[in-house]
Amino acid sequence: MHTARIPKMLLFGWLPHTRPAQGPRLRWKDGIQADLKLLKLENWYGLTQQRLQLRAPYQTEMSYIPVPPSLSCTVCCRSFRSRSSMKWHKLKCLAERQLPLCEQPGAVQCPKCHRWLRSAGGL
Repeated sequence: MHTARIPKMLLFGWLPHTRPAQGPRLRWKDGIQADLKLLKLENWYGLTQQRLQLRAPYQTEMSYIPVPPSLSCTVCCRSFRSRSSMKWHKLKCLAERQLPLCEQPGAVQCPKCHRWLRSAGGL
């Protein structure tokens, strides 16, 4: 990666002046390092070169987070972790589903059969 690119500057950049007296302002990289330390991954930069090895511990840790079955949308069957997010989704989901399919956000029309679809995922 070229050194002038913004992602590299954010990951490896540092400030040439002193930090404020209230405490250091953490960079995005510092937050990621703290998360990786919780997952017991010390050599994060080396593991980024092998994506499958980096994702495996994260996926095994996150697979144990239970989602209550009562927190799912009755219209689209999407699951949620909190009642408040489910409440706001239901308001939006019901309002969008009442519109004709061609007026719903994200709807696309098939160029071959001219059928309207909810998303471009199947095209």
